[in-house]
Amino acid sequence: MNLSKGIVFISLALFIITVFLLMSRNVPSGKSVLEEEASWLGEQTSVENDITIAVTPGNILPESQTWEWEIGLNTHSGDLDQDLLQIAVLTDGKGNVYKPLSWEGPRPGGHHINGKLFFPVPRPLPSSIQLTLSQVAGVDRVFRWGPKP
Repeated sequence: MNLSKGIVFISLALFIITVFLLMSRNVPSGKSVLEEEASWLGEQTSVENDITIAVTPGNILPESQTWEWEIGLNTHSGDLDQDLLQIAVLTDGKGNVYKPLSWEGPRPGGHHINGKLFFPVPRPLPSSIQLTLSQVAGVDRVFRWGPKP
């Protein structure tokens, strides 16, 4: 009985130490948060005025030539006539704005649009990033990625 209590105690202590070390980890100087912690770069969704937009960062590695963002727009009331090359901008944590280089996907129109937007890679690599799609059904859609507070 004492042996099993000892094993439980040691396991619990190791677990607490591991959690403490993971929570207190700092980003080393000289690296952007994007390089160090990519886990927060998941899909984000905006649902307003009967249009759903899903945005997922794709290939946004530091060594990439361009950054890609997977975009999906869906509605069942009207046509999606937004030209993503005209309404999209990427803004880094310092306020620098980047316009898309290209769009891989269907032309505007219809109820469903899925494709990829390509942007220049911000240099130096930012600690946070924001993708804005202006005036989709009268609403600016803003998607932000950065370290969790």
